Amino acid sequence: MQQRKLQRALSPQAPGISARGSGRWWLIAATSVLLAGCASRPAPALQAHDYRPVLRSTLVSRDEPTFVQARIRQGSQWAVVLARRGPDEAPVAVAVMRYAGHGGDEHVSVQFLPDASSAALNVLALEQLYALILRHEALGRYCFAVGSRPCDAAGRAVAHAGLLRELAGERAHAAALAGSPFAMTPWRNVAMNPIATAPSDPDDVAVQVSDDSGPMSGVTVYFNRAPHSGCAGKTSANGVAACRLVDHHGDDDDTREDARTPVVVTYPGDVRVDRVLLPTTFVLPAHGS
Repeated sequence: MQQRKLQRALSPQAPGISARGSGRWWLIAATSVLLAGCASRPAPALQAHDYRPVLRSTLVSRDEPTFVQARIRQGSQWAVVLARRGPDEAPVAVAVMRYAGHGGDEHVSVQFLPDASSAALNVLALEQLYALILRHEALGRYCFAVGSRPCDAAGRAVAHAGLLRELAGERAHAAALAGSPFAMTPWRNVAMNPIATAPSDPDDVAVQVSDDSGPMSGVTVYFNRAPHSGCAGKTSANGVAACRLVDHHGDDDDTREDARTPVVVTYPGDVRVDRVLLPTTFVLPAHGS
């Protein structure tokens, strides 16, 4: 996949929220104050030296401000704090991920902490958050909250792909609030749906790939089944990509056990100056389910 760096669509000085669109962010800020007495701290207390730079992603529109992250243990959970460097170099938390469990049993609570003074900064933070979540466990269960209180991933959970769609929608909303002269490269969601294959062979896999305009032809998706089987397929004119899983280590695994292992499908995305086809994931149901 050819990728080019996103156009520097954002202005050098991040604009504030337009008057006509400020209501939602100020409501969040006011709610945060009202809940301060009964809600837990929105982000763990960390020192500047606890943070490390985030991995660079072509999804992010600007190199500045600098974003960093820190990972700490909180009882039975892990927490990852995403922050931006403020003018005084002090980290300002923009999101917190709290997770426990592993693989398909992992539950992840994603809490976005918007900046009430700049919707443009919120766009950048959501781009960074999308890139961070994309690298997380595709088999996990997720929830998403905006504001001072985290959500409960064990109670209200969505799939990895569903969370990515929520983040993309929140980014679009933040960009609309920023208004003129703020500009952003349009993000387009990509979705995948299972296609029936031979019921007797769990190694044959297929999905249909589409965006908002319909089936996508000529794009490549990657199929992976733990521990180390995989293949790649390119979509036809009707958006269907199919291939046969191959054990790259050459192990003679039990086919019945493999059939009970979900297959993770990944679309790697396509970043261009005029639009972004978002990278995303999809989990094929276990064979026979």
